[in-house]
Amino acid sequence: MIEKILNQVLPYSTSTDPRYLVVILIVIGIITVAAIINRQQEAGKKKRSQSRSILGEVAKNNLVFVKNRKFKQEIREITSLCSLDKNQSEFLSSLCATNHVEHPLQILKNTKFLEEIFSRAFQKLEIPSQKTKETELHKTILFTLREALAKVQKSEKGISSTRSLDNGWTLTIVTPQDEQYETTILENTSKGMICPVPRDAFSNELRLPLWTKVGLFFSIHTGQSYRCDARIIHYESSPGQTILMLSHTDSLKPLPNRQHNRKAFSCDCSITPVSVANIVNGKHTEHRFYPSGKDNPGTMNDISAGGCSIISPYTPAQNQYIQIQCSLDSKNADSMIGKVVRISSGDSEANAILHIQFAKMPRATMNRIFALIFNYGELHK
Repeated sequence: MIEKILNQVLPYSTSTDPRYLVVILIVIGIITVAAIINRQQEAGKKKRSQSRSILGEVAKNNLVFVKNRKFKQEIREITSLCSLDKNQSEFLSSLCATNHVEHPLQILKNTKFLEEIFSRAFQKLEIPSQKTKETELHKTILFTLREALAKVQKSEKGISSTRSLDNGWTLTIVTPQDEQYETTILENTSKGMICPVPRDAFSNELRLPLWTKVGLFFSIHTGQSYRCDARIIHYESSPGQTILMLSHTDSLKPLPNRQHNRKAFSCDCSITPVSVANIVNGKHTEHRFYPSGKDNPGTMNDISAGGCSIISPYTPAQNQYIQIQCSLDSKNADSMIGKVVRISSGDSEANAILHIQFAKMPRATMNRIFALIFNYGELHK
């Protein structure tokens, strides 16, 4: 029966052996099954690929704030505002991305959050297993970036008018003859600042004509100092005291602040005189410092990344270079080369205060100074 059917299907192959046809059908079946399996495998691959694509898109969405135009624009604004170099700008961008800060400009307005992310970054660099040759360089970038942001924060917290001054604030009045006298704001009114008339060294009241233009100097609680001009617009006598009224001004000129933050810090140290030699190497001249002579005792009084002051019975010459040896964190030995830029009287005749400008120090020492100034070092004691 099967043979008849096959002969009808293959009328031109009546002599074909049915067994060969069975083999052909088996091969066709195998090919069909293989095709089905292949299609299933391709469908599985496509599904997995789509899954990976979705996961990749999710990851991309989680990081999209790092790459969007607004984020980059705000990083550029901070870079310009704070005069950051390339390394500082890239470090800030990475720091904001790590902490999911979508709008970097906000960190300038949130000092607490700014301290938190910088403190975490410093602690990560302090982990022994994470330390590499570049760790100290990264610390320096972190600290100099933090200092640059702090300066802008400080200036943004300033004032623009004498109307913002509180009662009890001290003013320095500069007369047209460049004499300086201090007074205090008794009451800051909408019409002007009411102050006691200052007195000279002989206790005589300083009576300048009405409408005299005087200079004013003052500092606010952030440490920012200002100068401006005002006029004496009113006098009024009262028992035992004469008061004057100074006009308001909205033209305040901020004065330059210290380049580096300074912190009170007490630490025993030794001071050694240093001789300087100029080594000429082609077009370049290098300064070499050679400590010589005996060590002298001293106590560091305050410190910044740019210098320090030391109380000591040893009094070197002004502009003399010295070597300062101490331990800033009570763990590591630190050595700095500095120049004596000024000498003032100490707390006794036996001591003088040496005001030092740093000239050379290891990067690790500079980072320990920054850690002290920003109180990050206290986290690891």
